[in-house]
Amino acid sequence: MKKILTIILICAILLFVFWRFNAEPEIAEEEALSSFIDQHSNDIAEMEILSINKRWGNYIIEWENEENCEKGTNTVDGDTAAIIKGEVTLC
Repeated sequence: MKKILTIILICAILLFVFWRFNAEPEIAEEEALSSFIDQHSNDIAEMEILSINKRWGNYIIEWENEENCEKGTNTVDGDTAAIIKGEVTLC
């Protein structure tokens, strides 16, 4: 009986994880990009967007700024269009 419950629990967890991984964001890609650009509008040099991907119901935006010799990745929340995580590397 314990084995059956364990198997059912593991299957339920896997289904939830795969469902959440493939979740569609509530906002459009253009809205996420617009929010990202608005929050980075104070930057001195112009950024180039390298890619936009959907993951876990959010948008992952990879960008590069050659003039300032920096590049980074920002995660934009798929529900609120707020930046929830950002990573920047300098040359």
